[in-house]
Amino acid sequence: MDDQLLEKRLDSLKKAYNDIPEEENRSAILAAIKKDQKRKNHNKWFHLPYAASFIGVGLIAGILMMQYISNHSLNPGEHRSGENSITGEVKAAHVEEQFEMIEKYFYSKQAEVEEKLGLSYRTVEIPLAPQLLNEIDDTKANALDNLENYNQDELMEMKQHIKERIDKTFTLPSEVIEKFHGDDRDRYGDMELEQQLLLQLEYYQSVYWHSDITSLFEKELKEESAARLAAKLNSGGKGIKNDQLRSLAAGAKENGYYFKGNEAGAIHSEINYSWVADQLKPNVHEDFITYLELRDEKIHDHQGRVLSYQKLGELLVKYEKVIHTFTHEMIKEWIIGDVKSYYAEFVHGPNPSAIFDEHNVLKDEVKEAFKSIMSVYPETDTGKSIKRFYEELERNKFQKPTDFDNQMVSFPIYMVAPNNLKNEDVFSDILPLSNELLASYNEFSSQKDLNILKQYNPFEIMSLYFHANEQGDYETMYALYSQNDAMPNLEQFLKEQGNGSSLGNVLRGYQFATLFYAEDDLGKPVGVQLHYSDDADSLIFQMTQEDGIWKVRYMPFQYPG
Repeated sequence: MDDQLLEKRLDSLKKAYNDIPEEENRSAILAAIKKDQKRKNHNKWFHLPYAASFIGVGLIAGILMMQYISNHSLNPGEHRSGENSITGEVKAAHVEEQFEMIEKYFYSKQAEVEEKLGLSYRTVEIPLAPQLLNEIDDTKANALDNLENYNQDELMEMKQHIKERIDKTFTLPSEVIEKFHGDDRDRYGDMELEQQLLLQLEYYQSVYWHSDITSLFEKELKEESAARLAAKLNSGGKGIKNDQLRSLAAGAKENGYYFKGNEAGAIHSEINYSWVADQLKPNVHEDFITYLELRDEKIHDHQGRVLSYQKLGELLVKYEKVIHTFTHEMIKEWIIGDVKSYYAEFVHGPNPSAIFDEHNVLKDEVKEAFKSIMSVYPETDTGKSIKRFYEELERNKFQKPTDFDNQMVSFPIYMVAPNNLKNEDVFSDILPLSNELLASYNEFSSQKDLNILKQYNPFEIMSLYFHANEQGDYETMYALYSQNDAMPNLEQFLKEQGNGSSLGNVLRGYQFATLFYAEDDLGKPVGVQLHYSDDADSLIFQMTQEDGIWKVRYMPFQYPG
């Protein structure tokens, strides 16, 4: 095990933030996570318990890390030019003196944390916050190279800023929990402590993956089973003879961690979110309690592999039902980040090939999980989305599509649509067509009988139009137009389409669609509005209803307004 896990974690979290597009770009966010998964697929570090949690919280943790530690540089004067500063008041010796004091403060705080976690033994040497120490060294070097840009007050400001960073970094989860019950609870902003707690829980879990710790476990495992050792660790160390391990167990329990014996007969750590939730009651928003309890659902083994696709599917439905009960918007954003990642894993796997076997055929376990969610929860957005995905695979005889590794995940509608929209006005996938709609398309394409389309809504007719274009079936496209519009005859239209006229680019970045209503009659739909993940301007697909049948306006696309 790498001895620099803490540093690697910090790097990973910062990288997750740096790679994230703007918040509204939800599909791009998951693409960034998926891309990161591809890069790390064969990296041993990625296949740790952390990997499983990172899939769900990498986005949140990256944002929290930057808000919590890197909102500002350690050096508050680094962007300051010499002409705007008082010069000549700081000597190199004074900078050296102040940073010596800072380093002593760093190591004193580190020693306090080591004592509380049970790490204050000579045989255990775990580098806590090494990256912060490197940043302090870099800040010192920068100050020495730019003495003319500082005065005494600014140097003291820098010192205070660094000490605050050190204090935050060396705050244990148990200490954050105490703040929820303190008399000064009101001085913290909305979700400020909650964010800090989530970050610190993730950050200090890395301690228990260090080789010095795992070697202590391995020594004990020579004499007893992983299950028995885990039980002793979770009791706070009762029955453990090794003083170091007993102290470590007590520190872990106090800070919200527990241990499990995995299928390989080794010990690994978990965050005890339910226990943490109990410690926070009643001084925290009830949505945050529910969020923590959901985080306690374990669906991965110690290598980050899905334990059961059936249970993962059930968890997705549970998330969908719970999120509609939430009232806190920020926590909703957090849970959407988690469930998007879980859904991407359900339909694509932690890497794109995970749901297919060695012959590139959908695994039976995954197929049965899909079928179960489709049949048991057909009215949920999750069930509907899985059904569309399943039918697409079924048409390909469950063989892995050639472009599967590069496909974007198409999420259930509740994950991408605004909360204030009526359910009947929101639609998700335009393509591929459902089996029922495809059958009607084939019938209409053959007979051109408009009565076949009477049962379908504007979105479904639009889907038929896109499918006809995708198939190069321009005669059917023409048959879908309203004949009341000024338009060329069929022969001229087919001639105009001779070089091909693909609408594929229209769907690039597409997330969901909504009915679009007339300005002078808000109860009269006049088309479908397409919404995109990359903040591109929405498009209106114009339609009209004639004799109870929805038809496409000629040259249907326009921008709103």
